[in-house]
Amino acid sequence: MVSLHYEAHFVLLVIALDDEDELQFSVLDSKCHHYRQISRDRIYKTMRNIMNLARWGWPLFAEARKYDDTNYPEHAIWIPVSQQPSDDECGHYVTLNAWSLALSLEINPDVRILWTDSFFEDLLDVEHLARIGVADWRLVYAFLRCHNFVTRDREVPRERRFTQSAAFDKEKDLETKLDSIGMLEEVHWSEIKVDPLHLANANRIELSAGRTHDDAMAFPSDNWSEWSRTELVPDLERWGLLDLEHTDPELQQDWEANVFLAGNTFEESIQQRHGADIVLTAEQILAEYREFVLSWRPFNMNGWLTKLPCPWFADWRYTWECFLEHDPLTTSLNIVLQQGRANRDLFDWEVSIAIAAVVEAIDHHHRDLHAARHPGQNPPFAGGLSVTSTDDLQYALMNHASPFLAGVSRPRRSCIIPLIVSGNLLVATNDWRRKNKKPFKEPRHGQGHTILALLQEERKNEGSPETHFRTRSLDSSPEVLATGLPRLQQAVQEAAHCLQWSTHRKIDGRVQYEQGEPRMIPVPRQRGNSTCGYHTVINAWILAMGLTPSLQAQYTEDKIYRRLENNSCCCCWNTGFEVSDGVVHLQTPHSSGSIDGRARRTTLRTKHASGSTVDKR
Repeated sequence: MVSLHYEAHFVLLVIALDDEDELQFSVLDSKCHHYRQISRDRIYKTMRNIMNLARWGWPLFAEARKYDDTNYPEHAIWIPVSQQPSDDECGHYVTLNAWSLALSLEINPDVRILWTDSFFEDLLDVEHLARIGVADWRLVYAFLRCHNFVTRDREVPRERRFTQSAAFDKEKDLETKLDSIGMLEEVHWSEIKVDPLHLANANRIELSAGRTHDDAMAFPSDNWSEWSRTELVPDLERWGLLDLEHTDPELQQDWEANVFLAGNTFEESIQQRHGADIVLTAEQILAEYREFVLSWRPFNMNGWLTKLPCPWFADWRYTWECFLEHDPLTTSLNIVLQQGRANRDLFDWEVSIAIAAVVEAIDHHHRDLHAARHPGQNPPFAGGLSVTSTDDLQYALMNHASPFLAGVSRPRRSCIIPLIVSGNLLVATNDWRRKNKKPFKEPRHGQGHTILALLQEERKNEGSPETHFRTRSLDSSPEVLATGLPRLQQAVQEAAHCLQWSTHRKIDGRVQYEQGEPRMIPVPRQRGNSTCGYHTVINAWILAMGLTPSLQAQYTEDKIYRRLENNSCCCCWNTGFEVSDGVVHLQTPHSSGSIDGRARRTTLRTKHASGSTVDKR
């Protein structure tokens, strides 16, 4: 058995004698559609080369069988095995297939492994224990049987029940061991006469029937179009519904029949519990949906979120759009999906509540973690993130101190501010630019611009006990307001004072604002003139979840903005944060983000006809 890495994919090669004592080449491939015929031909030739270079069968068969073009196997046989769900598991499948054959077990080709976080961790543990020499046959057998990777039809023969795996710390250790075996084999062959039939039957590997590598009819995937391979196959593969025997049109039918399967399942579950004529409140529908999501995408599948964020988001989006297009649900939720081109900026309240939905959820999660760390003690909660309402913020930005201002949710905590520069604030900013002879373009028809401001208390220097307030801005079209940032920074500081963010527990004015030019956090540029609100929401989510914007992200398609608009009202961290089709790539130092930034659910608010907003928890 040999592991082969070819064209970015691992397969297991098996060279053995069959029941009729004839040489057989077999390939165990967990992604059978990956190779087309020209690649399978090369693998077949590679197996011939391996046999010659490794001197397989020498010296017993050297005289009796001179392997040449006339007596090599005519074909390599592709043996049916369990198929992997994405592009990255092939190496592990090679290991599992090799273990199964080594223990003389029958591989179950129909099992669909659910790659939960716990399964992956257990697999790594078993692989590491085997590699360091502390695994025995029972551990490997139990793992394979536990996950149905092998059938129940066979037991491990007594002669294969090893008590301790061989320890290999690195590849060099294996090479040394193979050299030692080679020298020992030469001694044995020179001193001992072995019965060829007895040797052929020793440790025989039993394989099921398969497809010959050069049979064009046996591999319909050879004729799949590139579009099917890139747009349909990954989804069907991930859902465990890819039929390798299907043609291009059949793949399209399979995809269309299953793309809304989860959403339809959700709708059917509601109808079964509440009847066909659904009359539910928005809160009842969302409670049902949250419960459904946790069963459909449980937290033990979060590893997939890190590895496959774009497909994860796509699956979630298909589900969300499916049940929102169901009239009774859509009417109850009072949400209209945008099907056309996104040609407008978001309203002020849409930007604010999309940000607050995630920020408040993280704040709730912080409090839950705080309570769990201090059971029964109830000490003051010093964490969380700070937010305020749209109206209060706009009043405060113009320094309109009012006894009716509600203030901010958590003073002195990091405050994520959607800075909507329009109306009076835009007039004041432009007046300041004129007065200070700063160049700018007059807006057309009173057009404004929305950016994100981050206000937080930081240490003046690393290791210093002294702190100051620091303001940063994130702007997807920086040329619009670049010359007015000093005035806007001042407005943010005045607003923080009005909202009692900066005055909370401030003694003798010791903590001041950082002096100097405004600080900018570079972010991707927006597309068009009316998408700044979308970028403000995205940038706020990135900061709130402890991630870093990727400057390589390209906003090149209208559907990205449309999908963001459709999904901004439900931003639960485990149901999709990536903004569609891999366009927004997020860089994070951890495998799946900061644990303290993981919100279990969000606050959803629906817009009433009067224009007010109502919390829905």
